[in-house]
Amino acid sequence: MTRVHIEFQRVQAWLFAVPRLRAMVGANTLLGEVLRLRLRAFAREQTSWRLQPALGAYPAAAADDPLSTHDDPAADARDGIVSRDGAHFEAVFASGVSAFVEAAVALLRRELPGLRFRISVDSVAQDPKGVEFWTELPVLARCGWTAQISTTVTSCLRAAKSEEFRV
Repeated sequence: MTRVHIEFQRVQAWLFAVPRLRAMVGANTLLGEVLRLRLRAFAREQTSWRLQPALGAYPAAAADDPLSTHDDPAADARDGIVSRDGAHFEAVFASGVSAFVEAAVALLRRELPGLRFRISVDSVAQDPKGVEFWTELPVLARCGWTAQISTTVTSCLRAAKSEEFRV
C-alpha cells in the first residue's frame, strides 16, 4: 500500500495572475474540474498502476445532499481515492506508483500550465523530471537570463549585460 499525495501550491497567485475576472473564474473552474474529476478518472484508468481500496470507515454521502449522485466519499475510498478537495489529491496504490506519478505530472502540466504543485509518495517528496524548483523569496528566484539562482537582482542584471548573454 503506497500513498500518493498531490498538493497544489500558490493557487491564489495562479488564479489572480490575469487582470480579467472572467479569466480568473475560468481558471478556478478548470482547477476544480482537474482536481475533482480528471485526476479521479485518471487514477481509476489503471493502465499501468492499480489503486488499492483505502482502509478505514468513510462516511457515505448524505441523503439530502444535492451532489450525492456525483460525490460519494465512501465510494471513492473503496476505489482507493482518499482526498480530492482543497488543493489536495490523495490516493492509495497497490502497484505502479512511479508510472502514475509521471503520468499525473504530465496531466497537470498540460491541463494547469504554470500552477505549482508538489507530489509526495508515502510522505517523501518526489522530484519529477523537469520540475522547476522555486522558493518563496523572489530574491532567490532563478535569473531569467542565466537560469542560475541569483541572490540579488543586480547580479542577474549584470550577467544579462555581459557579452556572453547578449542576443
